[in-house]
Amino acid sequence: QYVVRTTAVLLALSAVLVIVGLFDAFLDWDIFGQSTEALLYGVFFSCITLAAVGIALTFVLGIHEIVVLFRASIENRPVPPAPRSPSFGRIATAFVAAMTVILVSLGLVNRQVQEHRNGVFQELAARQAEHFESKAIAHLPSSSPPSPAAELDQAMATLQNLDLLQAAKLYLADLDDPDALWVYQRSWTEKQSHFERRFAAKTHEVAVVSAMAGSPDALENFNAGAKFSWLHLLPGKEGPSAVLFLIGNQQEDLRAYSR
Repeated sequence: QYVVRTTAVLLALSAVLVIVGLFDAFLDWDIFGQSTEALLYGVFFSCITLAAVGIALTFVLGIHEIVVLFRASIENRPVPPAPRSPSFGRIATAFVAAMTVILVSLGLVNRQVQEHRNGVFQELAARQAEHFESKAIAHLPSSSPPSPAAELDQAMATLQNLDLLQAAKLYLADLDDPDALWVYQRSWTEKQSHFERRFAAKTHEVAVVSAMAGSPDALENFNAGAKFSWLHLLPGKEGPSAVLFLIGNQQEDLRAYSR
């Protein structure tokens, strides 16, 4: 009985780890760090190994019990009553209830972790944007259509190559149309990147248009509710000159950064 119960506990623990791993993968949870995930993988495979040994022992002990019962029946000895086991319904109900509590609790923990990670990212993104602010302002194009200088392209390339960021974009206002923007994003494939003209349609683009028109509140509101995104207004001599849009790399382990 001890072997069977221990094996059942190991299998249940393995099932819990598998279910938590599935939810972690499909819902993009980020509760566990890399070292913790490695530890959980070790626990999972250890449970599977021990459970396999337990199943083998249960099979051997089962054969032994059959032999004992067979001898008892031949020798007309009384057969000991089989121990009562809890019903499958109770076990299944308890397992489902426990898994529900675990998953809901981990979901709440994940929400807190994501909020903390987003706060860390925005703080680091604001710091990087301020660091590159002077370099970007000094080399903003004045022609129409705008053409990026080599120094501006180098500054954008440095930003885009940061592990913290997935992409970096630079927005300039279109003097001919207040609803249009010039956007510059350094290309990974093209040798020469260029500004592309587009109309403001996305939420962050509408915030950029408002900020360039002299209303930075929309930009601040966007940053307050954004996830792994940051808009940074670049000042000019006669008002806003450009907006830097930093998109975070959500696969980056932000635990390695200090706030």
